Amino acid sequence: MNGWQLLRQLEWLIAARVWPGTTNKVFEGAFATTGDVDADTFIEMTHPVVFISSGPTRVDTAHSDTEELLEREIVMRIVQTDWNDPYSRGALMGAVQGADYDVRSVNAGIEQLEEQLYAVVADVGRDRGVEISFSGDGGVGGIRDAEDRSIAWKDYTFKARIGIARSYPEPIQLTGSDLTGGNAQLDWKHAAPRFDRLEAVLRRGLTSGAPAPATISDGVEVGRFAPNVTTFQDNPGAGTWGYSLFEAYDEIGNPPAVAGKYSAPKSRIIVVT
Repeated sequence: MNGWQLLRQLEWLIAARVWPGTTNKVFEGAFATTGDVDADTFIEMTHPVVFISSGPTRVDTAHSDTEELLEREIVMRIVQTDWNDPYSRGALMGAVQGADYDVRSVNAGIEQLEEQLYAVVADVGRDRGVEISFSGDGGVGGIRDAEDRSIAWKDYTFKARIGIARSYPEPIQLTGSDLTGGNAQLDWKHAAPRFDRLEAVLRRGLTSGAPAPATISDGVEVGRFAPNVTTFQDNPGAGTWGYSLFEAYDEIGNPPAVAGKYSAPKSRIIVVT
């Protein structure tokens, strides 16, 4: 990923984060920003929210002898509120909570919410291949508004290793088998979920013996498949058939709707009898 893609991925993952075992969202939203948010807007937002901004960037000479790999600071700010709290403790530690205190955000404190933010960052590193690590936090800040509401925030700084160019990951795996009778079975594993990943596109060589399609315009299209579909049976007839699977991405739609970018293919040759 490059920096733009990483910020969008973090927005998407944080906004979609739910408390484990529930459908309750942890955060009301996540916004990439310069940090210059109008005070009235800041106060009137529904909390908790996360603001994300880019910090300094340098060429990562430790891991690359070119200028194509960068190390960038990413700063994320959790903002939470609490009413009628003269000591401003609730927004930090959590207000009066019932048995469901660990599955709802309404009274959760920043120190409880940060666990979920760390989980999102771990997800980016584990499943999306971005090397990202915690660098430090800026401590807690807070104000009280005219309605005696405590508004608190805490900044978290991470360092991420990113590329200059945008990337579009290919499928993880494509396998195939002969079902006889001119039929073939295709199975695959998608690339990791991403803010712009739309579908997978399966293409086949024009004729038996032709190479597997190298681009999205080569060969013939066999089908387009939603992210939850991972298998397909084709009927090309007897022969030696080249198949390629591409991931399709939509950077414009929210949610993705129309493919505009495609990954490199994952290819497989199948001898069909």
